Amino acid sequence: MKSLVVIVALFIQAPPLFGDAPIVKGSVSPNGRYCVVMDIDRDPTIKPEYKGDSYPQIEVTEIKTGKVVSSLSYFGSIADDARPLRDHISVLWRKDSTALAINILDRFYSASQVLAMDTRGVYIPVPFPTYTQMTGFPVPDRKNLRPRGWCRVVGWNKDGNMIYTISYSPEPFYRGRDPLKHRVLLKVSAAGMSPVKQVEE
Repeated sequence: MKSLVVIVALFIQAPPLFGDAPIVKGSVSPNGRYCVVMDIDRDPTIKPEYKGDSYPQIEVTEIKTGKVVSSLSYFGSIADDARPLRDHISVLWRKDSTALAINILDRFYSASQVLAMDTRGVYIPVPFPTYTQMTGFPVPDRKNLRPRGWCRVVGWNKDGNMIYTISYSPEPFYRGRDPLKHRVLLKVSAAGMSPVKQVEE
């Protein structure tokens, strides 16, 4: 426990870099073994800086060795605003460090990707169930929606299930039964993701 406290303290006091890579909010895993970083970022103080002919990766890195155990492409809007891209990202770890959710929050929408550790000790992407499987409603017609949506992971409960919110903004003429706002518990493992139940907002 003492070593974990020291590692966390170092990340709090240090500048936002792990080696040469910028770390993101919520980066360090609960067990202190892993850190989520970006390989490049839109920030002139960081070398190499993101340029238009390159594309940033979000990487789960083993702190002790610096080994990249998982990498996924940045899935937000590169041109959303002028902030460093890491400022758009937050990470929510399950307390046992076997799964994590990565959120990107842009001005008009948000999105999440979830990774879970497989038997090789590698974090692999876990796809979400369909909208209908999670909510019980058909996928809404985009003609009825404003061009924004706030769908993201908000945490993990005490049983290790993931809490996911879906929130769409309807046009004034929308008359469907779907409230377009849902909060869903999802069971997550490397084998897949499945709805447990919907919960009250």
